Amino acid sequence: MKISEIFSQSNGPVVSFEIFPPKRKKNQSKEDFDSLLKTIDNLARLKPDFISVTYGAGGTNSDGSLEISEYVKNKGITSLPHFTSIGYPVEEINSYLGTIYNKGFENILALRGDLPKSPSKADLVWRDFLHATDLIKVISRDFPNFCIGGAAYPEGHQESSYAGQDIEIMKIKEKMGVKFFLTQLFFNNDNFFKFMENVRNNGVESPVSAGVMPLISPKYVDKIIELSGVKLPKELENALENYRDDEVEFRKRSLDYCVRQVNDLFERGVDGVHLYTMNRHEAVEEILDQVDSNVNREVELSKQT
Repeated sequence: MKISEIFSQSNGPVVSFEIFPPKRKKNQSKEDFDSLLKTIDNLARLKPDFISVTYGAGGTNSDGSLEISEYVKNKGITSLPHFTSIGYPVEEINSYLGTIYNKGFENILALRGDLPKSPSKADLVWRDFLHATDLIKVISRDFPNFCIGGAAYPEGHQESSYAGQDIEIMKIKEKMGVKFFLTQLFFNNDNFFKFMENVRNNGVESPVSAGVMPLISPKYVDKIIELSGVKLPKELENALENYRDDEVEFRKRSLDYCVRQVNDLFERGVDGVHLYTMNRHEAVEEILDQVDSNVNREVELSKQT
């Protein structure tokens, strides 16, 4: 099912998850891969509206990404393969897109990906797709049946030159054929809704799903913040400072914050919530189990009418 149809047919917030294929290393056992399949089985029982699967820049883990995407699809769940175009030469892009299309996927998340610090290929190759719009243009032209998703940045893309540039780019992406947006993770809902007000005031009409990440372990928080550029709220900063060496207590406080964040998003009428699972189903189950019962009932009833 096309994700644009999922949004249009849902009277409540769309709930989706993101997973990533494990890195394939030399002589690596199948344990990580098989563990992810079990995680998908557990996530499937939560009946998400769709599951997205990441794709490494320049084809990194491309085989694993498609294999996982097919596994999701075969579970009866709408699958959203990511496609990250940075590092591909323009002459090869249609071959890779055609592979995804021929496997029967209806949806694709069009991303540029992170620029490499030291490209291993010729500079010209890395210049072919310097922006996600370069990829969206190709998909819209050559694979018009794809339902294209795009990325959005409530706290601004790290490469943005000025405030509001990201929203201008969202409008360009929409005109080029993007039908829905998934946002980068954020922790401040007030900032998100100010962003959404500006998005709508600037004429972007496509649904926007809010990206939420439960911080499961203090060990990875610094790296997540460095990569995303988002700001931690004071409450989570204090939890990290006080419980950096106490994973159990940090997890408890982080998940409590996440539950309140998701509750607030639902209650304020967000189009959707996209949970970055970090390939762990337990935290997602806990969060959705604790979401306010009244909100849950409203969502379930809306989906039945």
